[in-house]
Amino acid sequence: MKPYLQFVKIIICAVLIFTSLKVNSQSNIAPQATVSAFGYNLMGTDWNQIKDQNLGNCETFQCKLFTTNPTNGLEYMQWQWPISRQIRQIIIHHGQTTGNFLTGGTVQFWNGSSYVNYFTFSNLNQSNCVNTITLPNNINTSRLRIVNLVPGVGFQGDFTFREIEIIQSPLPNDIGISSIDTPTTFTPGIQNFKVTVNNFGSNQISNFNINWQVNGVLQTPIPFNLLLDSLGGNLSTNQSVSLGNFMFSNNKAYTI
Repeated sequence: MKPYLQFVKIIICAVLIFTSLKVNSQSNIAPQATVSAFGYNLMGTDWNQIKDQNLGNCETFQCKLFTTNPTNGLEYMQWQWPISRQIRQIIIHHGQTTGNFLTGGTVQFWNGSSYVNYFTFSNLNQSNCVNTITLPNNINTSRLRIVNLVPGVGFQGDFTFREIEIIQSPLPNDIGISSIDTPTTFTPGIQNFKVTVNNFGSNQISNFNINWQVNGVLQTPIPFNLLLDSLGGNLSTNQSVSLGNFMFSNNKAYTI
C-alpha cells in the first residue's frame, strides 16, 4: 500500500491568513509524561516546569533539585508515559553554568518489571547552557530515569534546570509538507502551488501520491516517484513539487 501524504491546511481570503506546516517529527515527548524527582528537596518549585516548554534564559532556573553535598546516589529524575515510546535523545537546558550543573549520570529504562541501566553519560560541557545526550540506540520504554547524578564545578549540592526535553526517534513512513514555496502572496486569480515535500521518517521512501483538496473537493493527485532519504541519511530528504494551478476568487475563504 502506498503511504498517504499528510498535507497542510491553509485558509485564505485573497491573502494568506493561516498556515500549519509540519516541521519535525522528532518531537519532544516530555510534555506528555508524568514527571517526578527525588532529592533532599525540590525547593518548593513545581517540578512540572521541567516539561512546560518554556525554555527561559540562560543563568536562570525554573526547577531546582536539592541534594546532599556531595550527592549520595539516591537522587533521580523520572518521566513516565501511558504507552511505550521510542526515545533517542535527551536535551538538558541547564539553569546555570557557574554551579548547580549536571555533568553526568546514568540513563535507566523500565523493562516491565524493574529499571535497567542503559547508558552512562559524562563530561557535559559546563560552558553550554544546553547539552544534548544522544543514546547509542533507541529505547522502547514507558518510563525513563536519570540516576547517579554527577555535579560539575562550583556548588555541588544542588542541580538547576530550565527544561529537559525527551526526543522521540523518527517513525517509519512519516512524510510531510515542510514549506509552501509559491505563491508567496495570495491574490485573486490563477495561482500555482509549489510545496516542499519532506521525509521526516526512519526509512527511505518513494512512490506515493500527494493528495490535496480545495474546500473539500479532491484535486488531481500528484504522483511522486523520486527517492527521499531517511532523516539523517546521506541523500536529500526533501523535494520541491508543483501541485498545479487553481483559480481563486476575491473575498472568499478557501481551505486547502
